[in-house]
Amino acid sequence: MKRLDAGGLNVYMDPEALHLSFVDTPGAVFQRPEYSVRTFEKLAPILEDPGSVTGHEQEIVYFMFRNLGLKGNEDLLKTYSLRYDMSLFRQHLFGQELMKTSGHYHPPIWKGGCSYPEVYEVAHGRAIFLMQEVDDMNAGPDDVEVRSCIALECEEGQKALMPANFGHVTINPDPDNVLVTTNWVCSDFASVYGGAERCRGFAWYRTEDRGWVPNPHLKREVPRLRHARCAEVPELGLVASRGLYETGAENPELMAFLKRPQDFTPLIWAGIEFQDAEDEQWKQEYIARFSEAYPRR
Repeated sequence: MKRLDAGGLNVYMDPEALHLSFVDTPGAVFQRPEYSVRTFEKLAPILEDPGSVTGHEQEIVYFMFRNLGLKGNEDLLKTYSLRYDMSLFRQHLFGQELMKTSGHYHPPIWKGGCSYPEVYEVAHGRAIFLMQEVDDMNAGPDDVEVRSCIALECEEGQKALMPANFGHVTINPDPDNVLVTTNWVCSDFASVYGGAERCRGFAWYRTEDRGWVPNPHLKREVPRLRHARCAEVPELGLVASRGLYETGAENPELMAFLKRPQDFTPLIWAGIEFQDAEDEQWKQEYIARFSEAYPRR
């Protein structure tokens, strides 16, 4: 059993059994989370090779624990609409495609407005967050226009920001080790999965043998993939020295960007550092366009 660096929570992981244990202590008693799973069968529609799950359909690929936290912090959900989650992903290859989640989008915060963002922390392992912006999150492969794609690499202990208007897929880039992530998200909405399923996944597949492969089911041209790494954003409390749960639980006002991203646009994007100077220039232009379209309210 390994104790996870989970922001002050007493969580232990058994990687062989794919099990997380939430251990109470006298000063820290867990509020029991909601629990759900994804099976191979559920993921088949978004894979490069759906047939790769044959014979494993009912096996569990990843486990999700929603509204996790400590008793005494229930007001985070009731007062601040903040929900803390934890997910455990097995190590696996779907044919030659790396382990990944279903992929989803967030709905607009208000009619005609931008969508809800999200923030993650890698508690164990490494992750790639494949993010994309589309013209219609419900459109199918013949009609959807993918406007931008970003592959955000995140090391253990780092925080990863999912900006407003970008859906995302979580990828485990290490087929030999499990991945554990945590996240804070606003609880006022339900994620949207249908468009990703109709399009057989996002615009890019990450494979072990060929690297990044464009989704051939999309009729329109797939935009090039921009590569980025996570950066600290002290103004939002997102630093390596402090766990994500502690930050949100002790200073929920720092998570205000999850409900009002238009008020924090430059700070949200400060957490995404591109490797290419041309992509950094694109980022600054995107921030300007977004800020004009969605001014502070």
